[in-house]
Amino acid sequence: MAKTANIQNVLDSFLARIGDQVARGVKEGFESSGLLKELKKTRGNAPSSQRGRKKGAAKDCSIFGCGKPARARGLCVGHYQKARYAEKTGKPGKPIKKATKVAKRGRPKKA
Repeated sequence: MAKTANIQNVLDSFLARIGDQVARGVKEGFESSGLLKELKKTRGNAPSSQRGRKKGAAKDCSIFGCGKPARARGLCVGHYQKARYAEKTGKPGKPIKKATKVAKRGRPKKA
């Protein structure tokens, strides 16, 4: 058992030394070729991998009086689902209610 543990320790230290030497060689190669300086120059100019709308540019739903944030096609989640249902089934579904004036108690006024 002692030999197995000893061999494992020797292998671990050997691999660590090889890794250090390879890392040093790669670093020296980058420095001597000037590639490291070029990489440092272009670090700030890398294209962003983010897609979609930038943060802070959220828009409201395009349905009059809704006010909820738009998620897709300029519509909020609820209005988008209604439009999607109408497209899929060919049925118009329930019409989207227009905004009405609200009385003091929160009920719509009758015209």
